Amino acid sequence: MAGSRLLVALVTLGCAPEPTAAPPPRAPAKLEIERSPSAAATEAPVAAPAPPAMAELGEPADVACRVKELAWSTDALRLRDGGPVYAKVIAAPTTLLLPSGEPRAPMAVFEDAQVVLRAIVPRDVRLYLRAPTALRRFVIPKAQTSLDWTGGKSGSLVLGVSTQGVLSSPDPVSDDVACDTIGANPSDYAARAAVTPKKKLPEKDVVPGGADLSDSPGGAALARLEGNGVVEVVQVKGAHTKVMIDDHAFVVFGWVASSDLVKHAPAISGSAGTGPPGVGWGSKLGGKGCARDLTLVARVGEESAKVGVLKSGSSFVLKAGESLPDPEASPRAKALRSRFVAVTLPDVPWLRMVEGAQLLFLASELETCAERSKP
Repeated sequence: MAGSRLLVALVTLGCAPEPTAAPPPRAPAKLEIERSPSAAATEAPVAAPAPPAMAELGEPADVACRVKELAWSTDALRLRDGGPVYAKVIAAPTTLLLPSGEPRAPMAVFEDAQVVLRAIVPRDVRLYLRAPTALRRFVIPKAQTSLDWTGGKSGSLVLGVSTQGVLSSPDPVSDDVACDTIGANPSDYAARAAVTPKKKLPEKDVVPGGADLSDSPGGAALARLEGNGVVEVVQVKGAHTKVMIDDHAFVVFGWVASSDLVKHAPAISGSAGTGPPGVGWGSKLGGKGCARDLTLVARVGEESAKVGVLKSGSSFVLKAGESLPDPEASPRAKALRSRFVAVTLPDVPWLRMVEGAQLLFLASELETCAERSKP
């Protein structure tokens, strides 16, 4: 009881401990970032993103043959196999790059004193022999006969010709042909003269069952002649006869058993085929342009690629509405202008751009043409 009375007395007299006061609320802090004047002054502006790298037509590594022609024509230059055509060439100085392995679309490199231009050309490009060459030792294609290309390896291509109607086997006749024997234009050799200089020979007919053909009297059979065909007799040696068939596209020759030949029935005349001559022309017009090589870009539709160079000093003409870049222009003006300038090449008469396609220069390269001279 005494303790209770004492507690009451203390409360009454105000001696109880005072409650602790809550701290006043704090104002929200202001977020401030101080930047030193020197740092703000030296900060570089954000650079514009670099344009994506442009594709470039470079020479393939797996080239089997390089076929050169002083004048070659095609109406289908492409930036990729199967892509849209951007130009054609007429009698242009050309090197065809034919790949190894299975036939694929070749690359063509066109070069004269003014320009180097690359393009993908059709897979079915025509190939010819520059000189009389015996495929498999018994068929010589004629100069105007284009050959079937079926493969290749370093230094040679597999080329063939159909012998249907003359040989029952093999057909076609294909063989490895050295690159230096291959052309992209018809030549002017005489296939018949490679077998015999004689123009008129006695004729015989092959027996209905056909005849084996070999490259020596009594040798192993290399091919088989169709039955009932007409042959010219080149030479007789015992039981074997050397014969020749002068077809419109090729000459077949070799040895057969004399017993496989019979007296010839009245001849049916034929005419030898002819082909367009490999006539070309060129142009060496003078002109001056930029004091450096300029990259050539071809554009067709949504596709574009670097395809070669215009050589230093060669002339060019800006298309309507285009102007040369000003090397003194401000960085902002340079950023706003096009990356390309459309041009034509007056001294390259063999090049014809198709409708809708453009030939371009890189604007950045034209800036460095400080030593441009007027044509």
